[in-house]
Amino acid sequence: MKFLGLSREAASMTAGMMVAVVAFAAWWGPLWPLFLIGAALCAPFLGIFAVAPVYLCLKRRGQLRIWWAVLAGAMIASLPNLVIALPTVLFSSAGSYASVNGEALIDFGRVTTAGWYHYLVLPTLALAPFGILGAVVAWLLAYGFRLTPPVAAPMNSPDDSGAIP
Repeated sequence: MKFLGLSREAASMTAGMMVAVVAFAAWWGPLWPLFLIGAALCAPFLGIFAVAPVYLCLKRRGQLRIWWAVLAGAMIASLPNLVIALPTVLFSSAGSYASVNGEALIDFGRVTTAGWYHYLVLPTLALAPFGILGAVVAWLLAYGFRLTPPVAAPMNSPDDSGAIP
């Protein structure tokens, strides 16, 4: 079954990413249009370079399950923050200093424990629910309330299309 020329899985992944993008933008309150544009520009790259390869890898290994989809969604939603924050954490200059509420994040060019927590852990925990939401929506649209996708019909059956019913 195809929707706009896409397979059911591809259409559901696209819809899941759109739900995650809209939920992420709505989370920012009055700044939602700005974040909607930014997230909408980022989503196609995540879809091509992260979602599709993870899906194909899991499907090829026979490990396509809802819990892997949820975990992958949480990790993929956190990737943009990793790309933005990691250079700050890794390449801070020797004499740099940064603090939030009096707590040092970078002290003499070295990232403190609070810095790692502030730059990487907190944003990951904040972004992961949007990826989980997108993964659950994509799974429900593609496979319904199943824990695993349905098995394709064997090629020697009366229905030789091999399509998933």
